[in-house]
Amino acid sequence: MIGRSDILPPKPKFTRTQIIEAALNLIRHGGMPALTSRSLGVELGCSSQPIFTEFKNMEEVRHETIKSARTLYHSYVLGKGPDSDAFRRIDYIRFAKDEPRLFSIMFMTPKENEYSLSDILSGVFTNTGDLIASVQRDYALSFENAQKLCVSMWLFIHGIASLCATGMTNFIEDEVKLLVNETFDNTLKKLKEE
Repeated sequence: MIGRSDILPPKPKFTRTQIIEAALNLIRHGGMPALTSRSLGVELGCSSQPIFTEFKNMEEVRHETIKSARTLYHSYVLGKGPDSDAFRRIDYIRFAKDEPRLFSIMFMTPKENEYSLSDILSGVFTNTGDLIASVQRDYALSFENAQKLCVSMWLFIHGIASLCATGMTNFIEDEVKLLVNETFDNTLKKLKEE
C-alpha cells in the first residue's frame, strides 16, 4: 500500500532555463511586448500554467529573462583581453548586430536612473573603475583623461551599435574595426596633446 509520503509531486514540465530561453526567443522576434504568459505558453507548446509552477508571475519571468540577456551580453564583451583594449574591440557592436532586440531593451530603453555623461559608463559596465584604471595605466593618462577617453569611445561605439541594432547600417566587420581603432588613436592623441 502506498502512503501519502510515497506520492511525489509531479515533475515540472519545463525547467526555468527552458522557459527563459523561450522568453528570449519571443523578445528576439517581437520585443518585450511580445512576452506575455499566453505567447510564452504558445512558444513552449502548452498552456501558461506550467510557467507559474516555476515563476511567481510574469514580472519575475521578465526580470529573469533580462538577467539572462545580460549574461549573454557579458559572454560577448568580457574576458576578451586587457580592459584597456575594451574600446578597440567591437564586441559591443557585434552584440547589437546579433541580438538587436535584446540590445535595444538593455541599452536603448529609458531607465529609472538617468546618468550624467561622466557616469554613463557605470550604467553599461560592471567594472567601470577597473576599466578606467587600466586605460589610465596602459596609455599613461591622468584619471580625467582616461575617463574622457572611455566615455568618448563608448558614445562613439554606442552610436554604431545603435545603427546596427535598428538596421540603419550594414555591419562590415573590417570597416567597423578600422573606424573604431582610428577613432581611438585620434582621441588618444588629442588627449595626450592637451
